[in-house]
Amino acid sequence: MSHKYYDRLYELDKRNALKTDLSPSARAESANAVSKRMSEALTAIAEKQRKAGGGNVLVVSSALAISLFLETLGEHYSGVGIPNESVTKLVFSHDKFSVEGPVGSMSYYNNGKNQLLDKR
Repeated sequence: MSHKYYDRLYELDKRNALKTDLSPSARAESANAVSKRMSEALTAIAEKQRKAGGGNVLVVSSALAISLFLETLGEHYSGVGIPNESVTKLVFSHDKFSVEGPVGSMSYYNNGKNQLLDKR
């Protein structure tokens, strides 16, 4: 989902177009706010891991938040849908993120599914 489309939904929610009784803290964020929150959180996690000696970290988030973050990297991400059960590998090096491998890979999911089916 592109920033433009997401922000249209945000504006509808901000105006309370559906006349809901949601509290302000339960309302949608703008695409930029989501991207910024994701960037800050992922950077904090990566820096903490680096200070602890490095290594891999598994971070789980929604496909939408991941998509909005990936758009900020300016790499080869074209905004295509990312399945919720997929994996996108990010590498944090020299204080910046890059994508390693395919965006939204289903290989981990499919391997696990096949292992479960083989045990039947």
